[in-house]
Amino acid sequence: MLVVLIIFFIVFPFGVIALTIISMKKEGKPLKKIVLRSILELSFFILFYAICIIMFVSSLQEIGNRKALYEKEYSNIAFEGDILSICEHHNPLGREYYVFCVKLNKTNTAYFRRDNDIVNGLGLRIHDSLAIFTLERNFNVNNDSLMQSAYVLVNEKHDGQGVFLNQNGGKIIIPIDYIADCKMADFYECE
Repeated sequence: MLVVLIIFFIVFPFGVIALTIISMKKEGKPLKKIVLRSILELSFFILFYAICIIMFVSSLQEIGNRKALYEKEYSNIAFEGDILSICEHHNPLGREYYVFCVKLNKTNTAYFRRDNDIVNGLGLRIHDSLAIFTLERNFNVNNDSLMQSAYVLVNEKHDGQGVFLNQNGGKIIIPIDYIADCKMADFYECE
């Protein structure tokens, strides 16, 4: 991976500039035009790399903000109940996620609603003895079994885990962080 990055960030731009210099010398262009063209190309690559770095840092900050928000607001919420419905969706990037509607039997939070968090990709709402939450598709579990779950225990031991039980006694344990880049409309399917 490091070799690819070195080639992309160092060898490629200087190779392009070197080819430009060679071709312009062959054409007999004056040295001033060659230098200006090389500076122009180099500044283009610098601008491109600066934009890439800014976008990368911004995405890392967004992930950090989501995790901090989760730790602050969501990590102490625990509930369990019967699963009323599970809807499958795709976010704008095409990744699958599920919206669970749960009839609460037990909870330590009677009301929880953060619409701004939903806009920012975190999905959990608790009200009127219902919990609606999102879960991104987990490729480490059998998602067909997950879709057949009848009962769920979320964060029961305050470990961030969800325990999904099906009617045959099967159990699936997966981490729950409510991050799915969901849409606000997803939460109205259960109400």
